Amino acid sequence: MAKPTRQNRRQSPEKTAHTPKSQPQDYPETTPSALPRMLLDNRPVRNELIRALEAERQSRVIAYVTDPRGGTLGTVVGTDTVPVLYEHLSQIGRVERIDLLLSTHGGHTTAPYPIVNLLREFCTHLAVLVPRTALSAGTMIALGADEIVMGPLGCLGPVDPTVNNEFNPEIDVTRSGSGPSEKRRLGISVEDVAAYFDLVRTKLGDSDAVMTEALRALTVTVHPLALGNVQRQYLLIRNLASNLLALHMDATEDKARIDRIVDLLTEKLYDHNYQIYRSQARDLIGLPVKDPSEKTDPLMAELYSQYRSALQLDSLKLDGPFFLDAAVIESTACGHAFSYVGTAAKGEDGLNIEMKQQGWGLFADGEAES
Repeated sequence: MAKPTRQNRRQSPEKTAHTPKSQPQDYPETTPSALPRMLLDNRPVRNELIRALEAERQSRVIAYVTDPRGGTLGTVVGTDTVPVLYEHLSQIGRVERIDLLLSTHGGHTTAPYPIVNLLREFCTHLAVLVPRTALSAGTMIALGADEIVMGPLGCLGPVDPTVNNEFNPEIDVTRSGSGPSEKRRLGISVEDVAAYFDLVRTKLGDSDAVMTEALRALTVTVHPLALGNVQRQYLLIRNLASNLLALHMDATEDKARIDRIVDLLTEKLYDHNYQIYRSQARDLIGLPVKDPSEKTDPLMAELYSQYRSALQLDSLKLDGPFFLDAAVIESTACGHAFSYVGTAAKGEDGLNIEMKQQGWGLFADGEAES
């Protein structure tokens, strides 16, 4: 599971994750006593909530939560979750209904499609439960579901990608304190490029001469191959979104509806941070959104709250050696966490983190607990 930057949740290079182990991991020697592993300590509470949610929904529930902090310790949706999810699904077996309780701020463009396809291999009806946020790549996962159950605070977001590769322009990033500046590749929003040409058309017209000069001016700052990558990612995201919707809609009969949903989510909301709450997701976007039942809503909310606590999303203090769970995939069958092992020390430029190990590991075996 890769570390994101804010501008590039879907395009930063993925890190190689550890293959899930057959037995729960022990604490590494560097685990400080000040940071108990609440994912393990509070699993019985979460298991009861998952079982209650399953009974109410008549489904099997898998929770997938990533850390939205960004930077060194954040996590995003990645394709490295596919073998982890498979371990859960293979233990659950094929069932009528699967609910994926999802909380994430985004991830890699290509990750949602294999995740959704794998989930649908094991069920007839797939629902995504959104107690709070399923943004960007999280919204893409929701597009592949027969049903999206959103709590009152649940929100989706646009899926327009921001791209970053070796041809993107570099900028100087000034560090705090007296440290030297660093060079960083500037992420390019697909919609920023489209909006630039819309502005030119609106203000100056769309003659060949005007558009040629606009393109020439843009390529002075942005490498032509970076712009080519922007166009490629634009076509990719539209294709993936359409394919995900077609998993539960008729690609021919529902083509106009699919095209409208894709247009809105990729082009018509104008800001990648735009938050789409359930009434708009249902009535304006046209997604299969449902309100949770009176019993489902508090179960979703409490389970999400348990994950916030277990991943220490509201309060985290690092000093010295640390072991941090930064993402979780959990069902009653088993529990996996994406964890960081490292050392933190305060420096002139803020907190300096030396990462020693990272990856997915099994922290709880459902059969062993029962």
